[in-house]
Amino acid sequence: YINNKNPIMKEIVLNKDNEYLRKYKPINRVKTLWFSLNDNGADAYASDIKYSDKGSVFTLHIKKKSIQVETTLLGKENIYNIVSASLLAYELGMSLKEIQKGISNIKVISHRLELKTSENITIIDDSYNSNPVGSQNAIEVLKLMKGKKVIITPGMVEMGKDEEKLNYEFGCKMANVCDRFYLIGKKRSKPIEKGIIDENKKADINDIKNRVKKVFNQMTQISDKISKLEFLGVDVSEYKETYFKLSEELNNISETSKDTLILDSDLSELIRTSLSNESNVI
Repeated sequence: YINNKNPIMKEIVLNKDNEYLRKYKPINRVKTLWFSLNDNGADAYASDIKYSDKGSVFTLHIKKKSIQVETTLLGKENIYNIVSASLLAYELGMSLKEIQKGISNIKVISHRLELKTSENITIIDDSYNSNPVGSQNAIEVLKLMKGKKVIITPGMVEMGKDEEKLNYEFGCKMANVCDRFYLIGKKRSKPIEKGIIDENKKADINDIKNRVKKVFNQMTQISDKISKLEFLGVDVSEYKETYFKLSEELNNISETSKDTLILDSDLSELIRTSLSNESNVI
């Protein structure tokens, strides 16, 4: 951008953590400003990054000044964007307090590391899309969250000839971060499962696509039968007992302890619908 105080002076803002940009040599007269998450020698950087069910908290440092900031956004890439924009805003004359307020007002984009809560469960909805960088970012966020960690994923799709390799690597990355794994579908689940097992022999892996649909369909059928038999005045205690056993099986997916989930499939909606409908059926 062009500095308003000196129109001749041009400034460029670059990521110091990128090895290629560090080698960049401007061919014209520009002042280079650097931002980073790792180098406290940069003009702006972040430190003490923490994730929670409220979002991210970190210390923002600009030109030897610092302030703690909060945002509902999650993930390293989002913090990179915030730090770079903050450096630019500071150069344009905004104070750290003004920048802090602006950061707190940033709105999250739906289904992109979007925080949601359901009773004692924190959901990280990253279901918009999945790619190697995004999945790595999601795993890093999950790693820093408190509580038991569960991942539900169909893997990465439309990755071309490298799809199997990339899903294997995805499995390796999640292996020692998650406490439980729910893999959806067969084709992409196989390389993910192999990656998980290669990294963590004790991994708790479940392929839930058929299991959840089967349980959900059974619950629906029994619920319909209960409604009809109750209308006729028939004893339905046996059916209710079966229904509750199926409900408990479905509830095992949503642990009663504080779980954190990355949801990469509409299947999660089926699970939620099943659980939420329980109180309305009987």
